[in-house]
Amino acid sequence: MIRRILVTGATGFVAHALLSRIPAGYEYVATSRRSNHLASTPWRPSPHLSSSADWRSVLEGIDSVVHLAGRVHVSPDGDASPFFIENLDGTIKLAEDAVSAGVRRLVYVSTAKVLGDESGPVALLEGSPARPQDPYAASKLATEQGLSNLGGKIQVAVLRPPLVYGPGVKANFLALLSAVARGVPMPLASVRNRRSLVGVANLASAITACLESPKAAGRTYHVTDGEPCSTPALVQAIASAFDKPSRLFPFPPRLLEICGGMIGRAETVQRLTRSLELDDRAIRSELGWRPVQTFEEGIAETVRWYQGSTQGEF
Repeated sequence: MIRRILVTGATGFVAHALLSRIPAGYEYVATSRRSNHLASTPWRPSPHLSSSADWRSVLEGIDSVVHLAGRVHVSPDGDASPFFIENLDGTIKLAEDAVSAGVRRLVYVSTAKVLGDESGPVALLEGSPARPQDPYAASKLATEQGLSNLGGKIQVAVLRPPLVYGPGVKANFLALLSAVARGVPMPLASVRNRRSLVGVANLASAITACLESPKAAGRTYHVTDGEPCSTPALVQAIASAFDKPSRLFPFPPRLLEICGGMIGRAETVQRLTRSLELDDRAIRSELGWRPVQTFEEGIAETVRWYQGSTQGEF
């Protein structure tokens, strides 16, 4: 029997990678508030994420849901409430409507940021203390807790990725690609941190593993490419894929953080200098999941996409 998956947030870059990798035996329906880029995709309009959303027509005939939609960026006025209205209230209402519709499983993509913005010298486990540092992470943690309170009415699997990169990536990783492509010198050679990353192809394959395996029900998993890398190693990998020099030079990391704070970029600089390492042995041992791409392959694919995207102009 062919099973039908609903993928929310279908215009995002994670959804794009997932929809191209749906395994045999599944059909998918995409849902988004915008239908652009979905012309050839089975599509249903999505309600706005909130406690009053009505998902009944969207969920008709659906067996499983992959929930990727949600608020990531802060409102221009700095109001944190939209994170909780959309990420928490909206997700719980989707899950409740899914229960009513007889949906079997929901895969929720959360974030490693629920455990904080840094790990220190020891990799974080799924059961490590939660320390969200911003409204986005706090809303994601509250959503994880809200889904666990559904009392087994629907099988929920939660994935916590670290920084996700790949074709279509935006924000800070896109800025890093642009800087390396332009040969911008970077004062990062002295950084000795350990950061976990996950390529979007690997995240997509982990999502499908959570859809397919009975063992994923009720579980929360970290998912990474494997060994963490330092920020200088990441820059060097990107530069190598561009066939360019990395142009790194030494500078004391603590002084770099102080300079970042002086110009209002403390958090951005700390993501470059500090560690955020995840232990993902659980998904590997319990589900038998393995990355479908190496870190080097994922970076090379990302760079090829960047080079082909209007010559890197976005």
